[in-house]
Amino acid sequence: MAPDCTPEAPGNAGTRLPRPRRRGGGAHLAPPGCGTHPSPDLLEFPTHSPTRCAGGSGDGDRLGSMSYPVTSQPQCASSCYQTQLSDWHTGLTDCCNDMPVCLCGTFAPLCLACRISDDFGECCCAPYLPGGLHSLRTGMRERYHIQGSVGHDWAALTFCLPCALCQMARELKIRE
Repeated sequence: MAPDCTPEAPGNAGTRLPRPRRRGGGAHLAPPGCGTHPSPDLLEFPTHSPTRCAGGSGDGDRLGSMSYPVTSQPQCASSCYQTQLSDWHTGLTDCCNDMPVCLCGTFAPLCLACRISDDFGECCCAPYLPGGLHSLRTGMRERYHIQGSVGHDWAALTFCLPCALCQMARELKIRE
């Protein structure tokens, strides 16, 4: 049988308080802080009273401690984790800055898309999947902390696909 734990009332050291009985077998519950017993329901033993454990673990008479109410919630330290957002190194219409990329984007955009996907570390077949180019451009923005949104990515790839692909290829060339 397990040792018996009793909570102490202030000013009544060593006085045993009546123990509430549970339905279905009358299992004993230990007060919080007793190292030899499982923790009880918080309704039966208040956490603000110290405990004394008869036949305890040898840590001394007092195993419990005073608990203090939480007066303020932990705050998010988002200022520590904010990163500087940057812009694309080249603009959407700066295609002539890199002529080989510009020619490939103009005459073979799917080949350029496959090369971008492979250089970015994704499967070269990703541009052929529905939404593959959009997720590739958004992933590039997220990885390099580039300002923008999914809507801007969608508009660039929908209305100016060759220019957007050239911009992505130039960005990968500059970043790596």
